[in-house]
Amino acid sequence: KEVDVASIKLEQKLQKTLEFDASKILFKPAKILIVDDIKENRELLLNVLANINLTLFEAENGLEAVEFCKVNQVDLVLMDIRMPIMDGYEATKQIKEFKPYLPIIALTASVMKAEFDKVASSDFNEFLMKPILKGELFKQLTVFLSFTVQSEESVQEELEISVEHASSLLTAIKAEAWQLFVQAQSSNNIKDILVFNRAISKIAVNLESAQLDKRASLLVEAVDSFDILAMKSLLSDFADYVEKLEKIVAKKV
Repeated sequence: KEVDVASIKLEQKLQKTLEFDASKILFKPAKILIVDDIKENRELLLNVLANINLTLFEAENGLEAVEFCKVNQVDLVLMDIRMPIMDGYEATKQIKEFKPYLPIIALTASVMKAEFDKVASSDFNEFLMKPILKGELFKQLTVFLSFTVQSEESVQEELEISVEHASSLLTAIKAEAWQLFVQAQSSNNIKDILVFNRAISKIAVNLESAQLDKRASLLVEAVDSFDILAMKSLLSDFADYVEKLEKIVAKKV
């Protein structure tokens, strides 16, 4: 009888992720190719990896990934296994023929023992099980990419924000994300939460806000792990964050 190892592996990775602080990891410039036939899956990874010194590219299937890697410099590939046209196994095999040292991490949704053994014995360097948690993803990336660890002092410095920066953030949030936040908080719908999260991720990038980017990353992680309590807590925290911005801006008046 085939054993479903997915739940066991997920529980193990959740425990390990708790011991790893992704917020302190600062990657040096690198190029990552994300390969997945489902647009929403690519967008989740793009959000998680946004604004952290990484250049991100996308491919919709294995054949596109092979062709991209032939003509472009890539430092790491995140490769979905099940895709039309060419699956992740064949794509990885072909890429390794001309770039044998390129790290390729398999992405798989449900791993039964037979497929788990196939992934482990294939050309992949590592694998991640969906839902992909930010902490687990970052931990894998640190194996293959150069990085530094942020000090406690620099983490504390991120809490400081100027009145001008607070005003810019508040204006952007009210114009581009507040109604989406209200909808997400009232509906508790995953799709609404992701739409809201994309809006604040964009603001975080445009206005270079580490605080807002961290909130967006944590929210994606909560969605990926289907942690309802964490989602509610983070949405509530966002309301508190906006209130703090309002108090900072009010001091200027």
